[in-house]
Amino acid sequence: MKKTLTALAIIGSIFYSCNTDDAIQDSIETGVSKSEITINQKSANVNNESIVKNGKTYFSGFGYDPTSDICYDLPFSDSDAMQPTTYINQPLVKTIEIIKTHKQLESYVRRSRRSDAYVYALENGGEVDELAKRIRFSENTVTVAARISVKRYKYLASGFPFLVPDAYTMLDQGRITEFVNKYGAMYVDSQTLGGDVYYLYTFSDASFNSSTITEFENQIKASIDRLFDQENGTYISPSDQTRIANALRSTGSYTSVAGFTPINEVQTVSQFESESARFMDYLNDNPTNAKTISLNLKRYFSLSGNQSVQQALDTAFFNRTQCFIDAMEWVFLRGDLRFIAENTTDDSLRADANNAITQVQTYIENSMNCTSSSAPLGNEYADIKQRYTIEKGL
Repeated sequence: MKKTLTALAIIGSIFYSCNTDDAIQDSIETGVSKSEITINQKSANVNNESIVKNGKTYFSGFGYDPTSDICYDLPFSDSDAMQPTTYINQPLVKTIEIIKTHKQLESYVRRSRRSDAYVYALENGGEVDELAKRIRFSENTVTVAARISVKRYKYLASGFPFLVPDAYTMLDQGRITEFVNKYGAMYVDSQTLGGDVYYLYTFSDASFNSSTITEFENQIKASIDRLFDQENGTYISPSDQTRIANALRSTGSYTSVAGFTPINEVQTVSQFESESARFMDYLNDNPTNAKTISLNLKRYFSLSGNQSVQQALDTAFFNRTQCFIDAMEWVFLRGDLRFIAENTTDDSLRADANNAITQVQTYIENSMNCTSSSAPLGNEYADIKQRYTIEKGL
């Protein structure tokens, strides 16, 4: 493997890094005065979700609506919502995957945010767009994406929180619409903060074909696995090591964590360990730059013993959840169209893609507002995608 690492090290590389440091914080009305509560509305550049009420910052226990990225008021008593930060001992997660299409890239980023609970990844589209700028998609090109994920902080609401009198009275009297308008249709049970760093290795070889590409992909992935201290059992002969080194066309890195600049590429296991430690230290020293990795949302269903109230709360929850899911599907379709518009050389195709983006934006807004929510069927704008596929010979 040392021969492979040496060969990789001498190949010319292209530096890629992008940091987002212009966080935006907007105040919105939620039924209480702004002097009592300040709410940070999520945007593509906001690091994390929180509310500040009476001088205290809350990362969990507040109401939340994922369809419109809005934080709501605290429905719980301070002692239940203001839980001490549960320190996570900097767990490190490594995921390495072959990326050949824009859809595979979307899936890769999207899966990184999934868990068994209700977890929503609200900034994935931005990460996909940034990574897509650093990847070449073509028939003879293969990219291996390696991600280092660090979970640095976790904030928890109480396991059995008590409602504040105002929230309790609303539910007790069946004033569900009023309750949802003030406290949302669900609440943040926990929030995990940290960050991701992506390292990209792009390989291209004119000899790639359908009969040989799979074996070579496995060898490429195995060589990158070993850089990140992972063995997958694939044997790589000296001649294949040389072929892999010769096929490497570019390397790059990216993180959305403001202020941290990753090295361009990881070339050795010791380098990986050093970069991981540097990233962990940075998040430790700059906690306000940690990104929201996941929001675990819970339903208000269990907070009332009244069956009709439970059903009404559940109806509000499922309606908003479905609207959010529909909106996210349209967001990812918009990402496909944006990629086509930015990369096609056909002016007519670019114009059609931009027109489609405008239409899709309307569908996103309708879903966000739950006015006429419906998910893409899967065949929308198929002609645009087919024309791009033909143009690029994919």
